[in-house]
Amino acid sequence: LAVNEAELAGVLAHEIGHVTARHSARRYGRAAAAQIGVGLLGVLSQAADLGQFGQVLGQAAQLGALAYVQGFSREQEFEADTLGIATLSRTDYDPQGMASFLDKLGDNTRLQMRLMGRPENSADQFNLLATHPRTSDRVQRAIENARLQGVNAGSVVRDEYLLRLNGLLYEDDPAQGFVRGRRFAHPELMMEFVAPEDFRLLNSAEAVTGYGPDGAGFKFDAAAVGDARDMVDYLTRLWAPSATLQGVEAFDLNGLDAATGFTQITQGRQRIDLRLVAIRWDDKQVFRFLYHTVPENTLRLAEAFRETTFSFRRLSEAEAAALKPLEIRIHTVKAGETADELAKQWPYESFQEDRFRVLNGLGPDQDVVEGQLVKMVVERGDTF
Repeated sequence: LAVNEAELAGVLAHEIGHVTARHSARRYGRAAAAQIGVGLLGVLSQAADLGQFGQVLGQAAQLGALAYVQGFSREQEFEADTLGIATLSRTDYDPQGMASFLDKLGDNTRLQMRLMGRPENSADQFNLLATHPRTSDRVQRAIENARLQGVNAGSVVRDEYLLRLNGLLYEDDPAQGFVRGRRFAHPELMMEFVAPEDFRLLNSAEAVTGYGPDGAGFKFDAAAVGDARDMVDYLTRLWAPSATLQGVEAFDLNGLDAATGFTQITQGRQRIDLRLVAIRWDDKQVFRFLYHTVPENTLRLAEAFRETTFSFRRLSEAEAAALKPLEIRIHTVKAGETADELAKQWPYESFQEDRFRVLNGLGPDQDVVEGQLVKMVVERGDTF
Protein backbone atom coordinates (compact mmCIF):
# COMPACT_ATOMS: atom_id res chain seq x y z
CA LEU A 1 0.00 0.00 0.00
CA ALA A 2 2.89 2.39 0.59
CA VAL A 3 3.51 4.79 -2.30
CA ASN A 4 6.82 6.24 -1.16
CA GLU A 5 9.82 5.60 1.08
CA ALA A 6 8.59 8.03 3.75
CA GLU A 7 5.48 5.88 4.35
CA LEU A 8 7.54 2.70 4.58
CA ALA A 9 10.00 4.44 6.91
CA GLY A 10 7.07 5.56 9.08
CA VAL A 11 5.89 1.95 9.46
CA LEU A 12 9.38 0.78 10.43
CA ALA A 13 9.87 3.68 12.85
CA HIS A 14 6.57 2.90 14.57
CA GLU A 15 7.57 -0.76 14.99
CA ILE A 16 10.91 0.29 16.43
CA GLY A 17 8.95 2.44 18.89
CA HIS A 18 7.04 -0.61 20.14
CA VAL A 19 10.29 -2.52 20.59
CA THR A 20 12.02 0.37 22.35
CA ALA A 21 9.12 0.75 24.78
CA ARG A 22 8.95 -3.05 25.35
CA HIS A 23 5.22 -3.13 24.60
CA SER A 24 5.31 -6.76 23.46
CA ALA A 25 6.92 -7.80 26.73
CA ARG A 26 4.11 -6.14 28.68
CA ARG A 27 1.52 -7.66 26.37
CA TYR A 28 2.86 -11.18 26.93
CA GLY A 29 1.48 -11.24 30.45
CA ARG A 30 -2.03 -10.73 29.09
CA ALA A 31 -1.90 -13.95 27.04
CA ALA A 32 -2.41 -16.31 30.00
CA ALA A 33 -5.52 -14.46 31.16
CA ALA A 34 -6.97 -14.48 27.66
CA GLN A 35 -6.45 -18.23 27.28
CA ILE A 36 -8.47 -18.85 30.45
CA GLY A 37 -11.52 -17.50 28.63
CA VAL A 38 -10.81 -19.67 25.60
CA GLY A 39 -10.56 -22.79 27.75
CA LEU A 40 -13.79 -22.01 29.55
CA LEU A 41 -15.72 -21.59 26.32
CA GLY A 42 -14.30 -24.88 25.07
CA VAL A 43 -15.71 -26.62 28.14
CA LEU A 44 -19.10 -24.97 27.60
CA SER A 45 -19.11 -26.06 23.96
CA GLN A 46 -18.50 -29.67 24.95
CA ALA A 47 -21.14 -29.50 27.65
CA ALA A 48 -23.64 -28.35 25.04
CA ASP A 49 -22.83 -31.56 23.07
CA LEU A 50 -21.82 -29.60 20.00
CA GLY A 51 -18.95 -31.97 19.46
CA GLN A 52 -16.33 -30.73 17.06
CA PHE A 53 -18.67 -27.96 15.95
CA GLY A 54 -18.09 -26.36 19.29
CA GLN A 55 -15.04 -25.10 17.42
CA VAL A 56 -17.33 -22.59 15.72
CA LEU A 57 -17.67 -20.96 19.13
CA GLY A 58 -14.19 -21.83 20.31
CA GLN A 59 -12.57 -20.22 17.29
CA ALA A 60 -14.58 -17.08 17.91
CA ALA A 61 -13.23 -17.01 21.43
CA GLN A 62 -9.71 -17.48 20.16
CA LEU A 63 -10.16 -14.56 17.78
CA GLY A 64 -11.31 -12.44 20.68
CA ALA A 65 -8.32 -13.54 22.71
CA LEU A 66 -6.04 -12.82 19.77
CA ALA A 67 -7.41 -9.30 19.56
CA TYR A 68 -6.92 -8.84 23.30
CA VAL A 69 -3.37 -10.19 23.28
CA GLN A 70 -2.24 -8.60 20.04
CA GLY A 71 -3.94 -5.27 20.37
CA PHE A 72 -1.77 -2.55 21.91
CA SER A 73 -3.52 0.00 24.04
CA ARG A 74 -4.17 3.50 22.74
CA GLU A 75 -1.50 4.81 25.10
CA GLN A 76 1.02 2.30 23.76
CA GLU A 77 0.15 3.15 20.18
CA PHE A 78 0.59 6.86 20.85
CA GLU A 79 3.88 6.20 22.62
CA ALA A 80 5.11 4.14 19.63
CA ASP A 81 4.04 6.93 17.28
CA THR A 82 5.88 9.54 19.35
CA LEU A 83 9.01 7.41 19.55
CA GLY A 84 8.68 6.68 15.82
CA ILE A 85 8.52 10.38 15.02
CA ALA A 86 11.65 10.89 17.12
CA THR A 87 13.36 8.17 15.06
CA LEU A 88 12.22 9.77 11.81
CA SER A 89 13.56 13.12 13.03
CA ARG A 90 17.05 11.63 12.78
CA THR A 91 16.48 10.77 9.13
CA ASP A 92 15.64 12.83 6.08
CA TYR A 93 12.13 11.33 5.74
CA ASP A 94 8.90 13.30 6.03
CA PRO A 95 7.15 12.23 9.27
CA GLN A 96 3.79 12.84 7.58
CA GLY A 97 4.39 9.53 5.80
CA MET A 98 3.40 7.75 9.00
CA ALA A 99 -0.03 9.43 8.94
CA SER A 100 -0.66 9.13 5.20
CA PHE A 101 0.04 5.40 5.34
CA LEU A 102 -2.61 4.98 8.03
CA ASP A 103 -5.14 6.69 5.77
CA LYS A 104 -4.31 4.08 3.11
CA LEU A 105 -4.76 1.27 5.63
CA GLY A 106 -8.20 2.65 6.47
CA ASP A 107 -9.16 2.86 2.80
CA ASN A 108 -7.97 -0.69 2.25
CA THR A 109 -9.91 -2.01 5.24
CA ARG A 110 -13.12 -0.44 3.93
CA LEU A 111 -12.45 -1.93 0.51
CA GLN A 112 -12.04 -5.38 2.06
CA MET A 113 -15.43 -4.97 3.71
CA ARG A 114 -17.00 -4.20 0.34
CA LEU A 115 -15.27 -7.19 -1.23
CA MET A 116 -16.82 -9.43 1.44
CA GLY A 117 -20.24 -7.88 0.95
CA ARG A 118 -20.19 -6.24 4.37
CA PRO A 119 -21.02 -2.62 5.18
CA GLU A 120 -18.01 -0.35 5.36
CA ASN A 121 -18.85 0.68 8.92
CA SER A 122 -18.22 -2.92 10.02
CA ALA A 123 -14.52 -2.33 9.36
CA ASP A 124 -14.03 -1.33 13.00
CA GLN A 125 -14.85 -4.89 14.04
CA PHE A 126 -11.98 -6.19 11.93
CA ASN A 127 -9.63 -3.50 13.18
CA LEU A 128 -9.82 -5.26 16.55
CA LEU A 129 -7.79 -8.03 14.94
CA ALA A 130 -5.14 -5.65 13.69
CA THR A 131 -1.96 -5.45 15.71
CA HIS A 132 -1.88 -1.66 15.35
CA PRO A 133 -5.39 -0.15 15.58
CA ARG A 134 -4.52 3.53 15.51
CA THR A 135 -5.71 6.57 13.59
CA SER A 136 -3.87 9.20 11.58
CA ASP A 137 -5.09 11.98 13.87
CA ARG A 138 -3.19 10.36 16.73
CA VAL A 139 -0.08 10.40 14.56
CA GLN A 140 -0.70 14.11 13.97
CA ARG A 141 -0.67 14.61 17.75
CA ALA A 142 2.64 12.76 17.94
CA ILE A 143 4.06 14.92 15.14
CA GLU A 144 2.95 18.06 16.94
CA ASN A 145 4.65 16.85 20.10
CA ALA A 146 7.80 15.99 18.20
CA ARG A 147 7.87 19.35 16.46
CA LEU A 148 8.59 20.90 19.81
CA GLN A 149 11.90 19.11 19.46
CA GLY A 150 12.53 20.50 15.99
CA VAL A 151 11.10 17.90 13.62
CA ASN A 152 10.71 19.34 10.12
CA ALA A 153 9.24 18.00 6.90
CA GLY A 154 11.71 15.84 5.00
CA SER A 155 11.93 13.90 1.76
CA VAL A 156 9.36 11.48 0.37
CA VAL A 157 11.24 9.54 -2.39
CA ARG A 158 8.31 8.37 -4.51
CA ASP A 159 9.41 7.38 -8.01
CA GLU A 160 12.60 5.57 -7.06
CA TYR A 161 10.63 3.60 -4.47
CA LEU A 162 7.86 2.64 -6.90
CA LEU A 163 10.31 1.47 -9.57
CA ARG A 164 11.73 -1.03 -7.09
CA LEU A 165 8.29 -2.67 -6.79
CA ASN A 166 8.33 -3.93 -10.38
CA GLY A 167 7.61 -7.68 -10.37
CA LEU A 168 6.65 -7.84 -6.68
CA LEU A 169 4.32 -10.79 -5.96
CA TYR A 170 0.82 -9.50 -5.18
CA GLU A 171 -1.93 -11.17 -3.15
CA ASP A 172 -1.96 -14.99 -3.21
CA ASP A 173 1.22 -17.01 -3.00
CA PRO A 174 1.25 -19.85 -5.57
CA ALA A 175 1.70 -22.30 -2.67
CA GLN A 176 -1.72 -21.21 -1.34
CA GLY A 177 -3.63 -21.22 -4.62
CA PHE A 178 -5.31 -18.32 -6.40
CA VAL A 179 -8.65 -16.57 -6.07
CA ARG A 180 -9.93 -15.26 -9.40
CA GLY A 181 -13.38 -13.83 -8.84
CA ARG A 182 -15.57 -16.71 -7.67
CA ARG A 183 -13.02 -19.30 -8.76
CA PHE A 184 -10.38 -20.82 -6.49
CA ALA A 185 -7.64 -22.78 -8.24
CA HIS A 186 -4.49 -24.36 -6.83
CA PRO A 187 -1.64 -24.96 -9.30
CA GLU A 188 0.36 -27.20 -6.96
CA LEU A 189 -2.51 -29.35 -5.68
CA MET A 190 -4.04 -29.24 -9.19
CA MET A 191 -7.65 -28.63 -8.14
CA GLU A 192 -10.32 -25.94 -8.40
CA PHE A 193 -13.90 -25.02 -7.47
CA VAL A 194 -16.30 -22.13 -8.14
CA ALA A 195 -18.22 -20.34 -5.38
CA PRO A 196 -21.93 -19.41 -5.72
CA GLU A 197 -22.96 -16.11 -7.24
CA ASP A 198 -22.82 -13.11 -4.87
CA PHE A 199 -20.12 -14.86 -2.80
CA ARG A 200 -16.67 -13.38 -2.13
CA LEU A 201 -13.65 -15.56 -1.48
CA LEU A 202 -10.91 -14.87 1.05
CA ASN A 203 -7.82 -17.07 0.79
CA SER A 204 -5.40 -17.88 3.61
CA ALA A 205 -2.78 -20.52 4.35
CA GLU A 206 -5.30 -22.50 6.43
CA ALA A 207 -8.54 -22.27 4.44
CA VAL A 208 -10.57 -20.56 1.76
CA THR A 209 -13.56 -18.74 3.24
CA GLY A 210 -16.63 -17.82 1.23
CA TYR A 211 -18.77 -14.87 2.34
CA GLY A 212 -22.33 -14.73 1.01
CA PRO A 213 -25.53 -12.76 1.51
CA ASP A 214 -27.51 -12.80 4.78
CA GLY A 215 -24.63 -14.26 6.77
CA ALA A 216 -24.34 -17.41 4.64
CA GLY A 217 -20.90 -18.76 3.94
CA PHE A 218 -18.57 -21.72 3.78
CA LYS A 219 -15.10 -22.87 4.69
CA PHE A 220 -12.94 -25.03 2.43
CA ASP A 221 -9.86 -26.73 3.85
CA ALA A 222 -7.82 -29.93 3.86
CA ALA A 223 -7.22 -32.59 6.50
CA ALA A 224 -5.53 -35.96 6.90
CA VAL A 225 -7.48 -39.08 5.96
CA GLY A 226 -6.27 -40.86 9.08
CA ASP A 227 -7.52 -44.41 9.43
CA ALA A 228 -10.89 -43.73 7.79
CA ARG A 229 -12.29 -46.72 5.85
CA ASP A 230 -14.28 -44.46 3.55
CA MET A 231 -15.68 -40.93 3.49
CA VAL A 232 -18.80 -41.80 5.48
CA ASP A 233 -16.55 -43.23 8.17
CA TYR A 234 -14.37 -40.13 8.02
CA LEU A 235 -17.37 -37.82 8.23
CA THR A 236 -19.07 -39.53 11.17
CA ARG A 237 -16.12 -40.89 13.17
CA LEU A 238 -13.21 -38.49 12.56
CA TRP A 239 -14.59 -35.12 11.46
CA ALA A 240 -17.82 -34.85 13.48
CA PRO A 241 -17.88 -37.71 16.01
CA SER A 242 -20.16 -35.96 18.53
CA ALA A 243 -22.48 -34.20 16.11
CA THR A 244 -25.92 -35.58 15.31
CA LEU A 245 -25.57 -35.83 11.55
CA GLN A 246 -28.59 -36.43 9.37
CA GLY A 247 -28.89 -37.46 5.74
CA VAL A 248 -25.43 -39.01 5.69
CA GLU A 249 -24.68 -40.50 2.29
CA ALA A 250 -21.77 -41.39 0.04
CA PHE A 251 -21.61 -40.13 -3.53
CA ASP A 252 -19.29 -39.83 -6.52
CA LEU A 253 -17.86 -36.36 -7.06
CA ASN A 254 -16.31 -36.15 -10.50
CA GLY A 255 -14.60 -39.50 -9.98
CA LEU A 256 -13.71 -38.87 -6.33
CA ASP A 257 -15.19 -40.65 -3.29
CA ALA A 258 -17.20 -38.21 -1.18
CA ALA A 259 -19.76 -38.12 1.60
CA THR A 260 -22.11 -35.51 3.01
CA GLY A 261 -24.41 -34.91 5.96
CA PHE A 262 -26.06 -32.03 7.76
CA THR A 263 -26.71 -30.87 11.32
CA GLN A 264 -27.78 -27.81 13.25
CA ILE A 265 -26.09 -25.92 16.08
CA THR A 266 -26.98 -22.97 18.25
CA GLN A 267 -24.62 -20.02 18.34
CA GLY A 268 -25.78 -17.51 20.91
CA ARG A 269 -29.52 -17.34 20.26
CA GLN A 270 -29.18 -18.12 16.57
CA ARG A 271 -29.81 -21.53 15.04
CA ILE A 272 -27.35 -22.36 12.25
CA ASP A 273 -27.64 -25.13 9.66
CA LEU A 274 -24.39 -26.85 8.71
CA ARG A 275 -23.77 -28.97 5.61
CA LEU A 276 -20.57 -31.05 5.65
CA VAL A 277 -18.89 -32.47 2.55
CA ALA A 278 -15.75 -34.66 2.74
CA ILE A 279 -13.86 -35.55 -0.45
CA ARG A 280 -11.07 -38.13 -0.60
CA TRP A 281 -8.26 -36.67 -2.68
CA ASP A 282 -5.76 -39.50 -2.27
CA ASP A 283 -4.62 -41.99 0.36
CA LYS A 284 -3.46 -39.22 2.69
CA GLN A 285 -5.62 -36.15 2.16
CA VAL A 286 -9.27 -35.13 2.41
CA PHE A 287 -10.73 -31.86 1.14
CA ARG A 288 -13.71 -30.49 3.06
CA PHE A 289 -16.54 -28.01 2.55
CA LEU A 290 -18.42 -26.75 5.60
CA TYR A 291 -21.43 -24.67 4.51
CA HIS A 292 -23.46 -22.60 6.98
CA THR A 293 -26.78 -20.79 6.68
CA VAL A 294 -29.56 -19.58 8.91
CA PRO A 295 -32.51 -22.04 8.65
CA GLU A 296 -34.77 -19.72 6.66
CA ASN A 297 -32.15 -19.51 3.87
CA THR A 298 -30.95 -23.12 3.83
CA LEU A 299 -33.37 -24.39 1.18
CA ARG A 300 -32.84 -21.34 -1.02
CA LEU A 301 -29.05 -21.82 -1.07
CA ALA A 302 -29.03 -25.62 -1.19
CA GLU A 303 -28.72 -25.84 -4.99
CA ALA A 304 -26.02 -23.14 -5.11
CA PHE A 305 -23.95 -25.04 -2.52
CA ARG A 306 -24.52 -28.27 -4.45
CA GLU A 307 -23.21 -26.63 -7.63
CA THR A 308 -20.14 -25.39 -5.78
CA THR A 309 -19.49 -28.88 -4.44
CA PHE A 310 -19.78 -30.46 -7.89
CA SER A 311 -17.58 -27.76 -9.43
CA PHE A 312 -14.70 -29.22 -7.42
CA ARG A 313 -12.43 -31.12 -9.79
CA ARG A 314 -8.88 -32.07 -10.65
CA LEU A 315 -6.92 -29.85 -13.01
CA SER A 316 -4.90 -31.19 -15.89
CA GLU A 317 -1.18 -30.47 -15.97
CA ALA A 318 -1.76 -27.94 -18.74
CA GLU A 319 -4.51 -26.17 -16.75
CA ALA A 320 -2.33 -26.04 -13.64
CA ALA A 321 0.65 -24.74 -15.62
CA ALA A 322 -1.51 -21.95 -17.05
CA LEU A 323 -2.24 -20.54 -13.57
CA LYS A 324 -0.02 -17.53 -12.94
CA PRO A 325 0.37 -15.41 -9.79
CA LEU A 326 -0.37 -11.70 -9.78
CA GLU A 327 2.41 -9.17 -9.63
CA ILE A 328 2.81 -5.41 -9.44
CA ARG A 329 3.95 -3.68 -12.62
CA ILE A 330 4.92 0.00 -12.53
CA HIS A 331 3.41 2.00 -15.39
CA THR A 332 4.12 5.53 -16.58
CA VAL A 333 0.81 7.24 -17.34
CA LYS A 334 0.48 8.26 -20.98
CA ALA A 335 -1.33 11.31 -22.34
CA GLY A 336 -5.09 10.80 -22.22
CA GLU A 337 -5.05 7.81 -19.87
CA THR A 338 -7.42 7.92 -16.90
CA ALA A 339 -7.68 6.00 -13.63
CA ASP A 340 -10.87 4.34 -14.86
CA GLU A 341 -9.26 3.17 -18.11
CA LEU A 342 -6.18 1.81 -16.36
CA ALA A 343 -8.27 0.03 -13.74
CA LYS A 344 -10.28 -1.81 -16.40
CA GLN A 345 -7.10 -3.67 -17.36
CA TRP A 346 -6.79 -5.23 -13.90
CA PRO A 347 -7.52 -9.01 -13.72
CA TYR A 348 -10.59 -8.74 -11.47
CA GLU A 349 -14.29 -9.16 -12.13
CA SER A 350 -15.40 -6.39 -9.79
CA PHE A 351 -14.25 -3.30 -7.88
CA GLN A 352 -11.47 -2.72 -10.40
CA GLU A 353 -11.33 1.06 -9.99
CA ASP A 354 -11.66 0.84 -6.19
CA ARG A 355 -8.70 -1.53 -6.08
CA PHE A 356 -6.66 0.71 -8.39
CA ARG A 357 -7.34 3.81 -6.30
CA VAL A 358 -6.57 2.14 -2.95
CA LEU A 359 -3.32 0.58 -4.14
CA ASN A 360 -2.18 3.90 -5.62
CA GLY A 361 -3.40 6.13 -2.80
CA LEU A 362 -5.84 8.04 -5.01
CA GLY A 363 -8.94 9.66 -3.55
CA PRO A 364 -12.37 9.16 -5.17
CA ASP A 365 -12.09 12.45 -7.11
CA GLN A 366 -8.41 12.23 -8.02
CA ASP A 367 -7.22 11.21 -11.47
CA VAL A 368 -3.83 10.25 -12.83
CA VAL A 369 -1.71 12.71 -14.82
CA GLU A 370 0.66 12.22 -17.70
CA GLY A 371 4.10 11.06 -16.60
CA GLN A 372 2.90 9.81 -13.20
CA LEU A 373 4.10 6.39 -12.03
CA VAL A 374 1.29 4.08 -10.90
CA LYS A 375 1.05 0.49 -9.72
CA MET A 376 -0.73 -1.91 -12.03
CA VAL A 377 -1.67 -5.50 -11.19
CA VAL A 378 -1.22 -8.13 -13.90
CA GLU A 379 -0.81 -11.88 -14.15
CA ARG A 380 2.87 -12.76 -14.26
CA GLY A 381 4.06 -12.79 -17.86
CA ASP A 382 1.18 -10.66 -19.17
CA THR A 383 1.53 -7.23 -20.74
CA PHE A 384 -0.86 -4.27 -20.65
